Amino acid sequence: MTRTSRSLDRWARRFTAGKFHNVGLWFLGPDWLPGERLASKVALVGVSEQQAAAPMAAWVPRPGSMRAAGMKGRSEGLAYATSERVLVANASKVSHEWRWDELFDVRVLPNYDGVVLAREPDPEVVEVIAGEQNPFVPQQSPHRRALQWIRFEGAFAASRGTLDEWLRAVPQRFDGVAPG
Repeated sequence: MTRTSRSLDRWARRFTAGKFHNVGLWFLGPDWLPGERLASKVALVGVSEQQAAAPMAAWVPRPGSMRAAGMKGRSEGLAYATSERVLVANASKVSHEWRWDELFDVRVLPNYDGVVLAREPDPEVVEVIAGEQNPFVPQQSPHRRALQWIRFEGAFAASRGTLDEWLRAVPQRFDGVAPG
């Protein structure tokens, strides 16, 4: 078992046992997400709609770029995955929200710096939440940031009752994540 597999397995056990709470959501008030467990959060993200058939390179930030193609100029805030939904919030305002039961599929981007949200089996348009770079903010290691995004997909699998199957597929899918 590799470092990535071990980390995701530990996370899954703690998440399903309810050991993660609404930490980091203090600015939205104590009752903002009653009964929900925090699965992951990622800072400095942008949201955009993209043509599903377009190559991923057209969506995601390229080295040296400041944001993903089609995204507004500034970070839209933090992305959160909970036991019930995924949302993007900045300060005390939620700008985007998707409930897991409204989504057909959630997949981490091949560059491990975002997720694709699909509302139907073969969508023409998907919503992409991707990381943005800010030269004035210290960056996490690529491995740690990748794990945060992968947990979004894990939370979606948990909402569908397929977390165990998802965990069994982790070695084939994510063990290529370079340690940071």
